[in-house]
Amino acid sequence: MNSSSSSGEIAFYMLTGKTAPHPDIVALFRIGDNDANVSGAHEYMLCDGRGEDASVFARGHLTWDPAYHARRAAFFTVAPVRLDVEPLGVQWSVGTSDFIAGPFPQSRRIDKIQIAASAADAAPGRLVMWDWIDVTLQFEGGHHETHASPCLPKVSTTHPTRRAAGAPPAHGQPLQQYVEICLHAEHVVGLQIRGQVTLRASHDSAPLGPDDLEGKVLVYLKK
Repeated sequence: MNSSSSSGEIAFYMLTGKTAPHPDIVALFRIGDNDANVSGAHEYMLCDGRGEDASVFARGHLTWDPAYHARRAAFFTVAPVRLDVEPLGVQWSVGTSDFIAGPFPQSRRIDKIQIAASAADAAPGRLVMWDWIDVTLQFEGGHHETHASPCLPKVSTTHPTRRAAGAPPAHGQPLQQYVEICLHAEHVVGLQIRGQVTLRASHDSAPLGPDDLEGKVLVYLKK
């Protein structure tokens, strides 16, 4: 654990390593094909978290950096992200692309959220960073409460994330850092997440694969 902060109905913790298993909602972005062509590999996706049995609700496409393929230049992009989770459904958007949508399990309340940045550690000069994160909680009765996260996940293959003393090496595994947002209230029925992400790879880095730079928002519902 790197840092933590709490305020009333919500607490933030910065962690490294694997996120918790079995999220109910997964909103993910990645390099993909770096192309808005709908026939290519997706750049953002909305699904549940049931592993190999996951239901994919929708996939989206966008061009992160038009110069990357055309000039074999360094890869660089800054993009807004938006996630809306409410009883009427879930919507996820990255960059200026349209929302993609999925269902929200009925009669369920939100327990916690994890927001992650990850990068394959096979090549140096790569970065995934959340520049800011705002979380708005929606309570029963219509009350809303907005918090700015003091913990902003960041992964760099030049400057690896800190690991706990005695932690085993993670060779061959993606480097990952995430903020865990724990909700103390029993009656959170929806949320909105607004943020901005930066993705980079140096010009002399190995060519990027579809999953080499990635971020995700995981939502866990009360059982």
